[in-house]
Amino acid sequence: MASSYPEGTRRYRKVRGKWALNYAKELNDDGDFFPVWGTCLGWEWMAQTFAGDYPVITVDFDAENFTQPLGLLADAGESRMLSGVPASLLEKAKVEPLAANAHHKGVSPDDFVESGLDTMFRVMAINADRQGVRTYVSVAEALDYPMYGLQWHPEKSQFDWGLDPDGTPHYVINHSKDAVELSQVLATFFASETRRNGHSFTSISDWEPGMFHNRDVTASGPINGQMYSFHLSESGRTTSALAPTKDLRRQRHSQQFGRGVSMEGGKAQPPLQQSSSNRHRTLLRGT
Repeated sequence: MASSYPEGTRRYRKVRGKWALNYAKELNDDGDFFPVWGTCLGWEWMAQTFAGDYPVITVDFDAENFTQPLGLLADAGESRMLSGVPASLLEKAKVEPLAANAHHKGVSPDDFVESGLDTMFRVMAINADRQGVRTYVSVAEALDYPMYGLQWHPEKSQFDWGLDPDGTPHYVINHSKDAVELSQVLATFFASETRRNGHSFTSISDWEPGMFHNRDVTASGPINGQMYSFHLSESGRTTSALAPTKDLRRQRHSQQFGRGVSMEGGKAQPPLQQSSSNRHRTLLRGT
């Protein structure tokens, strides 16, 4: 999930973001495997949505235009999101500045626990901002849902090459082989998650309007931002052509995600991590 909403008030975009996240949770609860990825603002919306009335987002982090290593926790490699990252690359991510940050808001470890988010999400990385004092959750995934959040921007290593008029990079971004590989591994992981979703087009006439090549993209340097607009039905939901039957949803969700180990490309994938709030409270408090 990215900030892919039409221009308007911040309140409007937050309302739509909350609706989308709750709808995704509802689909998964109903047996429809529906993965969600939140980058930066997307992760912040995800955290605030599921924190309820607790104000989990804090401001004044000094992390704009800031590239740093990842503060990976000891068991980060056991997570679904990071289990496919080569061990050597994870080790590099701990010491090399591969993570591009562009934010001044975030979720502190204390607020993560106090809000109860630790009962829904596990944390894989915690980072400090540029000043080295204030910390925020930088990588997380839901325990019982295919939902994933990053406070940093892995995509920038591959796609953000904006230059100022004098030819210097607009952002401090690591474009090294390691940074690009990490970005690619994460993208491949989430693409694999989406393939486990049962939605499909029923005909060419349904398929054609949904293709990205129908959307106009305009260069807007030096900031490489892109916005796409997608229209839902009047009910606010996707059309029936994209939705499998309820029975098929439940069967597929149970087989692929519910309580077993799924197969992806002939390799067993880790099953759901059950809620382990006490363990994560210890991990978070120890950082």
